[in-house]
Amino acid sequence: MTVMAWVNLASASDWSRIFDFGNNTTANMFLTPQNGAGGTVRFAITTNGGGNEQQINCSSTFDHGRVASGWR
Repeated sequence: MTVMAWVNLASASDWSRIFDFGNNTTANMFLTPQNGAGGTVRFAITTNGGGNEQQINCSSTFDHGRVASGWR
């Protein structure tokens, strides 16, 4: 699966989502531009709740007011 998005981020708050697919908080995958733990980009996927997420945590942030694409 490939997910592609054009993002023009005017502002962000902790755990806001660029995309969030799933049925509930137990089975989902999401991309947040600002995780609550470090304020950086996080992709996570789980089928067994937040404590069992497989995560990709970036060391950088999205620049506000700039368009970003190609995160896959």
